[in-house]
Amino acid sequence: MPSVRALILLTALLGACAKPPDSLARIAEKQDYGQTPRLPPPESNSYATAVESPRDPVVAALVRGKHYEGALAGAAAGIALSIAEGEGSLNRWELREALWRAGFAYPVHDARRWDTVLNGAPPRELIAWLEQLAPDEPMGLVRARGRDRDHWIGMRARPEVDLGVLPRLTEVGTPLQLPPVPGATWQVADGGGRVTQGSLDQGARVLLATAGEWVFVVRRDDHDLARFVLYVGIDGSPDPILRLKGPVPAVTAAGDADLLARKVLEHVRTAYAREPWKASPVLDTAVSRFLERRQQGAAAVLSGLGFPPAEVEVWACDDVTVQNCIDWWLWDPRRRDLLVSDAVDGFGLQTVLDGEGVHLTLMLVDTDIAP
Repeated sequence: MPSVRALILLTALLGACAKPPDSLARIAEKQDYGQTPRLPPPESNSYATAVESPRDPVVAALVRGKHYEGALAGAAAGIALSIAEGEGSLNRWELREALWRAGFAYPVHDARRWDTVLNGAPPRELIAWLEQLAPDEPMGLVRARGRDRDHWIGMRARPEVDLGVLPRLTEVGTPLQLPPVPGATWQVADGGGRVTQGSLDQGARVLLATAGEWVFVVRRDDHDLARFVLYVGIDGSPDPILRLKGPVPAVTAAGDADLLARKVLEHVRTAYAREPWKASPVLDTAVSRFLERRQQGAAAVLSGLGFPPAEVEVWACDDVTVQNCIDWWLWDPRRRDLLVSDAVDGFGLQTVLDGEGVHLTLMLVDTDIAP
């Protein structure tokens, strides 16, 4: 029987021979970044969550032991490919639709971009980002090769619910089953703009009875659990709706923001095959007067300017960009119908730009009679 001293010596020798695991930085140093990046598909026909293995061996080495979420990785791939082509960004409105195209219906709380030289190793900031991820935190990471740089995109999310597998593209007449989510509500605008809603305590069954773009929102405690679009009997849009054709005007003053807002509103109307609204200086004046005399109400302000009784709505948004404001309106089931239908024929707009961002006030009027 070996002595205690011998056991201690043997243990020390074994410990000296055991090789400590490589740090993530060391693992990153060993990779061949000259390999052509391999990206996951950026588009899916359904919404679903699933742990997958990265197609790119370089990425696989860096995220080993992480919860690599296939749909998040697909969204990251869509953004990365757009950036490589000189078009994309991580603006909220682009990110939202990239997530939908890839089949992710839940909020993302962190999305980042790192650029390196061609065939370059990831920067230390990316390594630090990976190191602080919890093993069970859904994440996605991809790299794409541009003309003169490599682009890395990382995303992470903490979904509070799992709605199961839901279609993103489907046929008219398909029933959609939402599972029970205690304390949550659902709301949907169908392909014709009709809004319905209810509780999800017992789940819900929705018949997708009309063709078009359906917008679903699941909420609890005043925040989104899920928000997603279903394309019923139609093809999904390959590009973000708010992506303008041609260069985007720079915004350095309130006039620039106002011009951009009008351009984006026209672009949205055109994207949905609707006639653009005509500019109305009188309605612009009505917005200004409404903001000065809110207690009178919008209808009274319009009447004072000579308009006959009319249906009127006023929307206000405070955000960092014009597109973010219109993105909120477009994907709000209660607002999108007015934005993309012929139910409204006139609008007024006031735009304010300050150190906190952009402040839009939009007045929508249902009247064919000018004062």
